[in-house]
Amino acid sequence: DTGVVYLNHLINKFSYTVEFRLAWAELYKNNDKFNEAQKIYSQLVDADPKNKQAHMGLGESYRGIGQMDKALKEFFTSAVLDPSDADGLYHAGLVYLDLGKYADAVTQFSRAATVNPLFPKLHYYVGRAFFLNGEYEKALQSAMEERKINPNLADSYILAAETYAANKLFQKCAGEYQQAVKLRPQGAEIYVKMARCYRQAGSPDIAENMLNIAASR
Repeated sequence: DTGVVYLNHLINKFSYTVEFRLAWAELYKNNDKFNEAQKIYSQLVDADPKNKQAHMGLGESYRGIGQMDKALKEFFTSAVLDPSDADGLYHAGLVYLDLGKYADAVTQFSRAATVNPLFPKLHYYVGRAFFLNGEYEKALQSAMEERKINPNLADSYILAAETYAANKLFQKCAGEYQQAVKLRPQGAEIYVKMARCYRQAGSPDIAENMLNIAASR
């Protein structure tokens, strides 16, 4: 709230400075006040149709309030404005993932990868789309690709664990969760999932220990 008041003060003082309005909208967006953010971003886009940052923010705001078609339009506009930036295509993939259109999500993520194959978590989300579509082998391959690029992120290990569990390879599933919890030790969720894999792998004592850790957290 203090940030909003201060930015409004700056906007009133320097009414033609676009950066203050972008910061104002971003502050709302980052605090999940998507309707407020959408109104400001829409004004910015109307004033400057070539402002890529405004189109991206507007797309994220539309996604936040569930207007997916409008979100896609803004993300694709951003991609056209700057073909060297994978951000718009990446976020379009996330929208298709939300909609359950997994093949379309893979298409957009793959387009983003041709622009920037090192984009953070891109291969993870490709794998997530494959996993949700029941293509477990491809999901595992994508998880390993993400791991090569970002070995210190827990997400690729979690995705690999879920893939192994879907294939009833519970010992491997537990091993992946063990790696994930080293990178993301906070919270209880990973311990609970690890316990399930240990139980199904025939190690109920270890499963119980994992559940005790989860309960303590």
